[in-house]
Amino acid sequence: MDEYLQHMKTLRSHMNDVEDQAAKISVEEQMQITTIQTLTKEIDSAKSEIKRLKEDSDAMKNAKGDICSKILERQRKIALLENDSSTLSQTLELIQQEKVNLSTKLVDKRTSYEKTEEELGTKLKEQQDWLNKYKSNSKSGQHSSVHVTCCESRDDAYRNMVKKIDAAKAKFDNLTQMRSELASERHKVKQSLEELKCRMDSYEPKLRDMPNEALEEEVQALMSDKSGETEYQESMQSQIDTIKEISHMVKCGCGEEYKVEVDRCVIGWLDKPVTIKAEIKRLKEDSDVLKNTKEYICLKILERQRKIALLENDSSTLSQTLELIQQERVNLSTSVEKRPPNSNFAPNQDYQQQPQPQTPKSTASKGYDWTPLVEKRMQEDFGEVMQSNQELIEGEKYDWSAQVTQANREPKGGEKYDWRAHLEEAKQGLEELKTALEELECSMGNYEVRCYRYTLILACHVFLHLLIS
Repeated sequence: MDEYLQHMKTLRSHMNDVEDQAAKISVEEQMQITTIQTLTKEIDSAKSEIKRLKEDSDAMKNAKGDICSKILERQRKIALLENDSSTLSQTLELIQQEKVNLSTKLVDKRTSYEKTEEELGTKLKEQQDWLNKYKSNSKSGQHSSVHVTCCESRDDAYRNMVKKIDAAKAKFDNLTQMRSELASERHKVKQSLEELKCRMDSYEPKLRDMPNEALEEEVQALMSDKSGETEYQESMQSQIDTIKEISHMVKCGCGEEYKVEVDRCVIGWLDKPVTIKAEIKRLKEDSDVLKNTKEYICLKILERQRKIALLENDSSTLSQTLELIQQERVNLSTSVEKRPPNSNFAPNQDYQQQPQPQTPKSTASKGYDWTPLVEKRMQEDFGEVMQSNQELIEGEKYDWSAQVTQANREPKGGEKYDWRAHLEEAKQGLEELKTALEELECSMGNYEVRCYRYTLILACHVFLHLLIS
């Protein structure tokens, strides 16, 4: 019993120890759980911090890339601006050179036109002196009636030439109308040919690949077969008609009468060749229509060829008539230029008041032929302009408006170079020339003076246009 109690005590002590150890272990486990939870929280926070750091690093990388791209773009823009500045400096230098060249050219042209103006003024004075002398001679009665007849003959020649020109124009209008009609008809023929081609495409390729000779032979064979078929069908139709007409009364020995005739079903079966005949007739009509269209197209083509030949002949005759008219015009001009010095006359008031066209009169005795001088000046000016345009085409392209504005803005020799004043001076000189020429025309009534006036005005307008442009 004592041993039992002793064992019980030892057991209780062991149990208490075990309980204490279990309590210690539970406390330690709780502490470890709390430490584990804190560690997991720290790990999560560390992960979130790492993620945030990664995002920050990515954002920094993107910002770095954007900054690098902006830097490269700015560098490229700086390079382009440097190139533009270099090209602009070069163009400014070239514009200044071109401005200097243009100023020199304009000065040269101004001097040349001043010289021509002086020459024209002297020649106009000579013409006026000669005209005054001529008027004094005409008042004294030194002109003859032969000049009037010459002028009338020239008027008749001029009227005949105008009539020929009008007739040639009318003929040319007729030819253009015929050509338009021919083009429309040709378009219609093309459409019909396209329709025929479409119909031919609907046929089998074997038939399309066959030559024309074989097709003609086949057509002839088909026509012969059709003729034979028509004869056979006519004979069959006659036989069918005879069969339909069969109707006999038969009397039997018993005394009854019977009517013997063809049954209606047999008659309907015999009427089938009639429908076949109608179909064959329709096919024959289609073939006839095709044949007629082919013949019509051939006739139209022949007619078009004939019209083309007529148009070619008319065009050749028209060209010949135009050449003859030009020759007559040249002959008239040469006859006017080859008149003798004393052939000029001043018409009286009665002749001037008549509504007749002004006849060309020469100024060979005292006058001066202005056309060579004007043509020479025009050729020189146009040659210079074309040469400058060719140089500009071969070299750099400039902005002429910018050059003119720059030239107007920049000073020349310490003062502003006024282009408009020079243009106004040139216009004033041209107006003076026009008034002088109009006075000369009114006093002389000369055809050649009008021609020279128009050429001079044309040259002056061209010069003004070149200056303004």
